[in-house]
Amino acid sequence: MVVALDASGESGHALESSIALACGLGTELVGVFVEDVNVVRMAAFPAARVLAPGAMSWDVDVPTIERALRVAAAEWRRRLEVDARDRALAVTFRVARGMVEDELAAAGEEGDLVVVAGHATPGLWSSLAAAARGSVLILSGGSRAPRPIVVLSADRVREKALVGAARVATATARPLVVLRSPDSNEEDFQIEVARALAGLGPRPAEIATAKGVAAVVAAALRRPGAVFAAPDAIASPPSADDVEELRRAGCSILFAR
Repeated sequence: MVVALDASGESGHALESSIALACGLGTELVGVFVEDVNVVRMAAFPAARVLAPGAMSWDVDVPTIERALRVAAAEWRRRLEVDARDRALAVTFRVARGMVEDELAAAGEEGDLVVVAGHATPGLWSSLAAAARGSVLILSGGSRAPRPIVVLSADRVREKALVGAARVATATARPLVVLRSPDSNEEDFQIEVARALAGLGPRPAEIATAKGVAAVVAAALRRPGAVFAAPDAIASPPSADDVEELRRAGCSILFAR
């Protein structure tokens, strides 16, 4: 399992969530701190300045930005190692410099699951979900309140959304809710769910009907502490607009493979 980190505050939520999930799944966690090469390049521009709220600003240059990135990477490494030691979790940490999309796609080749913070752009999510070898979890904002996790199939195989949701529900001790399109046959769908979840542990707390992203969002917001498998409630693979609507509603999104 891989968690992508950067110099933003959102990375703290990503790190905490990833440690808890890795412990629940019983897997090693790899922290990858990405030094965005575009940020370094911008610092090389003449008279580059950082603007802060109000009237504050200050000059920056490449050495200053590189030093700030090294400090941030060292802090995330320390936090990862300390928290992992407390939980007896096996971890590794590395720093990568390059285009964010390229480095996260490379990280996606390392693990069965890549976790990224929700402040990333929709284009980044889409490219990562398409390029990653395994599943991709896009976390909602850093609120401490429970946020729903919506699990979608990344490649039109409905069973993967069901299996991915079941594993996350078990690892996070959350209830599992399965959302069925009203266009599907109810009896056949229930048989499919039973076969997909056989031997995985959790039984659905509820099987409800939903069609389209608005209906999925409404269902998720009614039970924000649950994991929602949506194998056919949203078209697979989902559009960038559907993903953005889920994100705006505060849902974490797992593209399951």
